Amino acid sequence: MNKSSNWLADPCHETEDPDITEGYAIGKTNLERWGRLWKARASDPELDAEEWVIFVERIQEHFHGNYDNFPDEFYFWGDFSGDRTLDLKIDKPRVLTARLLSDLQEYLRMNGQKMWRIRIPIYFQPSHRRRVVVVYPHAINIPPILPSGIPSSLDHCAHDDALWCVGGRF
Repeated sequence: MNKSSNWLADPCHETEDPDITEGYAIGKTNLERWGRLWKARASDPELDAEEWVIFVERIQEHFHGNYDNFPDEFYFWGDFSGDRTLDLKIDKPRVLTARLLSDLQEYLRMNGQKMWRIRIPIYFQPSHRRRVVVVYPHAINIPPILPSGIPSSLDHCAHDDALWCVGGRF
């Protein structure tokens, strides 16, 4: 991955590229590293199924109580995989707002002991380029919507909460 990519600094891990330690990708990761288990820091304890189930139940309960469109238009999905990564499926692009990302990040800060992340795929057809928003407790990675250097009306958005206007950073 190009060193000038849109990866935001994650204070939990300060290297430019993720380390590989004991089979884990450590810190912020790119799409190519997602075949591995992940840890925020090498010193994080191993995850067990009970912790995963409790975290998933609590985050679902929290978002169900705070969003009328949960779980109809967005929901957490996946099975216990051995790391602290949770996937969020969105039904329509308009669901992915700055408010939602901020709330996800705040939940991770308050309840995830800085060890969890949430991935949000933002491709909706198999033929679409694979792009994924990743929410960490102290950083949010939003890939560019359009290739860099292409001016767009998305650069100036009338709706402040629409993420599709951001074009790369939150």
